[in-house]
Amino acid sequence: MTTIRIPGKLYLAGEYAVTHPGQPAVIIAVDRFLELTVSEATTSNGSFYSEGYTNMPLLIGRKNDRPELPSPFELIQQTLQLIERYIQELGKVIRPYDLDLRTDLELHGQKIGLGSSGAVTVALVHGLLEWHHLPTSPLLVYKLAALAHLALGSHGSLGDLAACSFTGCIRYRSPNRQAIRNLYENTSSLLATIRTPWPELSIERLPFPANCHLLVGWTKQPAATEQLISQPKPLTDQQLSQFLATSRGCVDQLVQGITEQNHSAMADAFTNNRALLQLFAKQRQMTIETPMLKTLCDCAEQFGAAGKTSGAGGGDCGIALVHDRTMANQITQCWQQAGITPLNLAIYTRKDDSSCQNKPTEKTNMSP
Repeated sequence: MTTIRIPGKLYLAGEYAVTHPGQPAVIIAVDRFLELTVSEATTSNGSFYSEGYTNMPLLIGRKNDRPELPSPFELIQQTLQLIERYIQELGKVIRPYDLDLRTDLELHGQKIGLGSSGAVTVALVHGLLEWHHLPTSPLLVYKLAALAHLALGSHGSLGDLAACSFTGCIRYRSPNRQAIRNLYENTSSLLATIRTPWPELSIERLPFPANCHLLVGWTKQPAATEQLISQPKPLTDQQLSQFLATSRGCVDQLVQGITEQNHSAMADAFTNNRALLQLFAKQRQMTIETPMLKTLCDCAEQFGAAGKTSGAGGGDCGIALVHDRTMANQITQCWQQAGITPLNLAIYTRKDDSSCQNKPTEKTNMSP
């Protein structure tokens, strides 16, 4: 039996811009988890169970020796097909398996914006590699998970997969997704696609300052990230160029503040990124900062902290950067009075990932 715990994630800066190749963001892994247990199959093809989504284990079907699951489990199916192909390309035999997913990334059956779909993919990749006694690394797990999402036409940055794979606080620069698709189509080999450095990709662990603390508030309003990214009015070329440059500046400012343990610089980066996202939403005629998220951010600023939305906005979570307990208590009380639920979260760093500390991945051509 193999059991894997994968953390949730939160964006600190760089949202929306990071969906463009080469654009950076700062993302953290948080200490709420999705747990996957892989065990010996009790039927010939194995089964899949997800707490809250299946009443009983679903039998995994097989067509042309590829695992199949019914709708709405397309992402699970795609991930299983991809990881099995990877295992077979390594010359290994598939060990039939039962899968059991349990999640702490929801409250009262609702997603809370911590990247549950990304965590599921990372858990399946990591869990099945370990189940087959194959080596893993954060970069390998990230790349396999990313390929599963790309196969389903994802428009996202894939940054949630990086945060769940590497853990801690990371500076993430998104890869050129079309170049990855072209690479895979041209080689028809997962091994070749994974071992080749991906254009623009960079993942670097940052040492988050001990004297800075993040508060996270949940608005109880779910957001649909893919719809927010793909449907609103597009920017003009000039607007897009300015948005990307300004977002990069906000991320660089936050990274410098984190590296120098400068709370003031970090707070300024939060404030500047919030203003940029407000302008971006106005230009695209979309809603990022809902009334509840605006209240969340305003509460933070009222008591001297910096607040902003996290991720796609339109619901889910917001964050506040604080430096003392009094400030934190005042903001938390303000949130609760407004109907916002504070989430007791901290940055999570997997103990066996210490070797990633402050080391850029991929742009140094490291192999998975």
